[in-house]
Amino acid sequence: MPSGFCGALRQNVLKAKAIMDQFHVIQRANLMIAQVRRRRSDKVHERHGKASDPADKYRKLLICTLENLPINLGEWLQLILERDPELGVVYAIK
Repeated sequence: MPSGFCGALRQNVLKAKAIMDQFHVIQRANLMIAQVRRRRSDKVHERHGKASDPADKYRKLLICTLENLPINLGEWLQLILERDPELGVVYAIK
């Protein structure tokens, strides 16, 4: 949660308990993965990405969990993550 929101809660609702549900945690992790993917793609191509860029082709693959993918897509995802260590770290945190 944004720190301003948490601060306002602490001030105005003293007995409130801040919680995070699994959906919003995963949503936030997927946003971070997308930001890293975009930044890395922009850096490689020295421009904002296009639909034909390789990084755009696997963007939907990155929101899946490795365990839920068919073997061929799981291997492809592992190869992608090995080639880009920064993206691999962010995906591992998810």
